[in-house]
Amino acid sequence: MTVSALDRIRQTFNYLLEDKIITWQGDLRSTYNKYLSPDKLDYTSPEMWDMVAQGKITSLFQFDTITGSQAIKKIQPTSLTQLAIANSVMRLMGDGELPLDVYTRYKNNINLWYDELHRYNLTSAEIAILEKHLLKLSGVADSQESVMMLVMDPQISGFDMKEANKLRKTIAKKQFREIEAVKQLFFDKGTALGTSQNLLSYIWFVQISRQLGYSFSSIHTTGYSIMAVQEMNLAYKYPIIYWNTACLSVDASATTEEDFYNLLDEGILDVADEDDVRDSNKMDYGKVASAIDKFRDQIDIELPDINESRLGFTPDVKNNSILYGLKGITRITAPVIQEIMLNRPFKSLDDFCKKVTKRIVTKDKIVNLIKSGAFNKLEGKTTTEVLKQFISTTADQKQRLTMQNANMLIDCDLIPDEFKQQKELYKLTKELRKNRDPNKWYYIPSHVQVSEEQKPIWLSMILQHGELRDMVIAGEEVKVIDSNRWDAIYYEPEMNKIRNYIKQNQQELLEKLNHKLFMDEWNKYAEGDELSWELDSINFYKSGHPLDKAIYELPVEVTPLKEIEENAQDGSFFIKGKTIPKMRIYAIAGTVIDKDKPKGLVTLQTPDGIAEIKIYKDLFAIYNHTISEVDDDGGKTVLEDSFFEKGTHLLVHGILRGATFLPKVYKSTGYKSILKIQLTPDGHFDRLIEKAE
Repeated sequence: MTVSALDRIRQTFNYLLEDKIITWQGDLRSTYNKYLSPDKLDYTSPEMWDMVAQGKITSLFQFDTITGSQAIKKIQPTSLTQLAIANSVMRLMGDGELPLDVYTRYKNNINLWYDELHRYNLTSAEIAILEKHLLKLSGVADSQESVMMLVMDPQISGFDMKEANKLRKTIAKKQFREIEAVKQLFFDKGTALGTSQNLLSYIWFVQISRQLGYSFSSIHTTGYSIMAVQEMNLAYKYPIIYWNTACLSVDASATTEEDFYNLLDEGILDVADEDDVRDSNKMDYGKVASAIDKFRDQIDIELPDINESRLGFTPDVKNNSILYGLKGITRITAPVIQEIMLNRPFKSLDDFCKKVTKRIVTKDKIVNLIKSGAFNKLEGKTTTEVLKQFISTTADQKQRLTMQNANMLIDCDLIPDEFKQQKELYKLTKELRKNRDPNKWYYIPSHVQVSEEQKPIWLSMILQHGELRDMVIAGEEVKVIDSNRWDAIYYEPEMNKIRNYIKQNQQELLEKLNHKLFMDEWNKYAEGDELSWELDSINFYKSGHPLDKAIYELPVEVTPLKEIEENAQDGSFFIKGKTIPKMRIYAIAGTVIDKDKPKGLVTLQTPDGIAEIKIYKDLFAIYNHTISEVDDDGGKTVLEDSFFEKGTHLLVHGILRGATFLPKVYKSTGYKSILKIQLTPDGHFDRLIEKAE
């Protein structure tokens, strides 16, 4: 976690340096000392602490968990001291009410602490002793040091430093076997000093007991809290979009030194060896989607921009948004990114295609850039419009039709059946010309298949005129005919009929053929819709979700992710005399956007967020298996794909445990834990499919 926090700080620095918001001081330490050294930090601005209290500073170090965010919300710290206390008390356990809640109550109304002291029948003098140590802490000993100071007080138990440190180690290392001995020493020494049992009991059973499960050192919490204040300063002093972009980049594992070509060129960053630069071709798309999901309700994540996007995520200060990075687009490798950056700016898609090296930036890579929306702003068009524009330039569009296009017109079924015999003659002659003997003979080798329909029409005409001869060519007996006579007597007169048809219907045939050629190219590169293109290119859905309609038509009720409770129970079982809790089974529906086989994780994007599905090894193998059959010719036919292929829609029953959703069902659930959702062509629910075993 500390490494991630430092990465966020460094990444924010890099963005600020790139945009010249801060000035490089010659080396990283000097730059750090000028802007972020603890003695240069702002610790007091009310507006900054308000941002913390309102949860506006995301991923705040040590407070980016559910417990941490609750601590901030309840305590509402306004100083480094209070932040450090929050860092401590949120970790304490104790019996009954959580120490965090106790501290919050006492901080808001210190009289409640005095009520607690009176319940232990403490005298005014004893309360005064405790006030020295605990009043500044709102009545809750928050750290190991605060407990040490209590037990070392000569008016309590008079521990020496060695004895107090033993208590600290016992707490810090959770040495439960030593606790009883330390406790006995505490009571014995306190009693010998004349300390009342009421005061000793209060200190041990209330203050010390809270720390027996887990406790931090004040040095630890203060250091952590200073790191948090550094992050707060970055978010408060500069446009917060820089901090948010850094958090997104780190969470998505999308940070590398290659993000900062400009800084490298200016000597601001020093990469001593190429091996120091991480592999920019690798992306954990599950992490990217999860990181983006974290910001979806706060910040607009814009689609990539061919002129503005950097390698990773880019802060757009003007629009308070984050620009998606080139590295996150599928099939866009480091050489492609380099071509883009070296040839910027681009005036149009056509200008882009002219500037970049076609050997590196191939057609499929340009298509993925278009699918990602990278040219939308440049062209002022939608993704669909830009893709149509590009396909129309790459498809083989004809300007004029002649007999040279006859084969294409016949294959596209654009020559009507009234010319059936002529079309057959054309195809037969095309085969004959592949087998032209140097001595001007056409011959039909045994491997050329002539249809039964062709034989009586043309072969019979040859036979009638006695023009077919027997000949041995290349050791094979074949029938031959003079090629010049064939072309002059049979081929050309009949082809004139097709030639005249093409000439008379030029415009209509041209439109139909070009449309057919365009659609062939479109179906090859642009099958699907804008949602499927988003998943294909940037690996998450931005503009909607394919299950938006179907999710309300499923035969089970799907629970929104934010409403799923961890370890929620729904009654209990009574088995062999024991009561066993029955876990509440939830149903979620989403689309597979990534899988991690070694970890057994499948990332689902649901209409309301990202869910990580944890699947145990044996179950993962079953659902990840592709079922196929081999035919007699050795060909393979896929009968059922893996359920975990990207783009597969799944219905998953299970429970939430930690940050992952575990597939689980009972007999009463009525469904298997994982089912594939089949949609109709217009996006409605069709049926649920079980995995074949």
